[in-house]
Amino acid sequence: MSKTRQLADLLDSNGDIKSGRLDNVPASNDASALTTGTLPNARLASIPNSALANPSITINGNATALGGSATVGGDALTRDVTLASGASVTDAKIINTNQSGQVEQYPTVNTVGTYVDDTDLDTASIKYSSTGGFRIKYSSANVSNKSRLTITGQILNADGTYTTGSSATLDTNSNGSTSSGGYVGQWKDNYWVAYSSSSRGSDGDYQQDAIQMFTINTSNGNISMLGTRYTVANNFDRRSGGINYATHYGGTMSASIGGHAPYISGNAIGYSWSVKLFKSTTGGLTNHFSWSGGTHNNRRTSQTNPNIDDASRRKEISSNRILSMTSTGLDVLGFTGSSSGHIVQSSLPFNSSEYNGDGIGIFLNSTHFLYFFKDIYNKRRAQTYSFSNTTFTKIDDFEYEDGNLPTVFGAIQDIKAKSATELALKTSTGLSAIELDSNYNVVGVKTPLVISGLTGEIPYISGNTFLTYNRAANGMEIAAPYTVNAYSDDFPFIYGGVAQETSSSGTAKVCYGGIADGFTGLTVGVKYYVDPNLGGDITTATTSGIVVGTAISPTEILIGDVR
Repeated sequence: MSKTRQLADLLDSNGDIKSGRLDNVPASNDASALTTGTLPNARLASIPNSALANPSITINGNATALGGSATVGGDALTRDVTLASGASVTDAKIINTNQSGQVEQYPTVNTVGTYVDDTDLDTASIKYSSTGGFRIKYSSANVSNKSRLTITGQILNADGTYTTGSSATLDTNSNGSTSSGGYVGQWKDNYWVAYSSSSRGSDGDYQQDAIQMFTINTSNGNISMLGTRYTVANNFDRRSGGINYATHYGGTMSASIGGHAPYISGNAIGYSWSVKLFKSTTGGLTNHFSWSGGTHNNRRTSQTNPNIDDASRRKEISSNRILSMTSTGLDVLGFTGSSSGHIVQSSLPFNSSEYNGDGIGIFLNSTHFLYFFKDIYNKRRAQTYSFSNTTFTKIDDFEYEDGNLPTVFGAIQDIKAKSATELALKTSTGLSAIELDSNYNVVGVKTPLVISGLTGEIPYISGNTFLTYNRAANGMEIAAPYTVNAYSDDFPFIYGGVAQETSSSGTAKVCYGGIADGFTGLTVGVKYYVDPNLGGDITTATTSGIVVGTAISPTEILIGDVR
């Protein structure tokens, strides 16, 4: 090819080299090929920060993009916190933090509703059904020189009120006395035993007693007496010289209700002794065993009645034996012959060295039970067992509190069951719950709703509703529904600061020190706490014990327990 032809291919009509022929020269927009020289500022302005090797700087542990802004120092200590799945925050609301340091969802909380007056608790004796939903009101009076026990059924409503049914009475025989007394106890399910007593001591102890079973209609509260009324009379004659044997020797007359066998016994030690033992059945009481004599009966000292009125703490294991739960374990009580009602085996299975105190339990069904106690290391435990007759097998051992640390739960004071796996708890600090799985392992417990001044029991109503009782400022008893929205903690609450923006994903700015703003209606100088409902609010009530800070303006809080 001629040189003329080569130049024609290389040059254009203006004599410039054609760009396609510059195969060994870098493109003019290829900045990476420039190893020397400078670029004009106009060219640099078009390069994005994201294209740089270090597109951000870190200030106080937070990444800030080049070209962005960050406050160093100032009135508030804040940081951007990642939101866990399902979590969201609202400006000026407290946050819940998880173990990874993320914003977590608020825990599901149990609630106590509006309190209403319960005047009967101030004027009469009450016994709650272990099966839930109703209670028995009872009172005694002297009528025509005999004791009359009046029994009234009451259906418990979910709002804390009650519906009263018809009443029934149990009279003793007349003995010329002006005294009266008595009580009721639950045998099992909806079978109850009533006891009425009247005594006279002016011319020697002379006591009349009556005992009979009854049931309650659980739809309207009406009482129906069941079977036969049994009466017992005991005379303790004077000793020569005018000394009353019963008084001088400490003679007693008593009745106990519970388990298989209510009994009535009267004695003046060294002179007279009598025992009448009755067996409870669904048709009423039967007089199972009677004994009396003129001298002290040594056999009587071995007899012990299962005097436990809460039927959820007794379980029949055969037609002649009952398992009775106590504050220290379990007693096996026999019911045969003259030894009826005596303990044949004791403290099972808690007679080991691990038990220390605060024992309370409940039978979950005919084969399982749950027991709470404090061990010798001051740890509070919940244990589940299966049983067959008097053979016990431990299923789970759950430590729910270290008693050497600040108290959260304290001792368990009452247990009521919705089912064999969901149970409400009354503790020394408030109201809680416990959840088991289908194999009776402990899933977990619910952090207590802290309430002071609780009284009485927490009877089960229906669904997830129980009742709780307290005392009003005027001294009157009041009741309110306790709704268990969760039987164990889903998301434990860990206070993590105050949100300073609203967000439902990504990150959120959280104030953990200094001054947090965004509030309304604060009282300057007042200390604010985490609201125990754990929904993000603050309150002046100290119930939760978690300090947020002190208001320094109607819209600002100085974070922390500032003195």
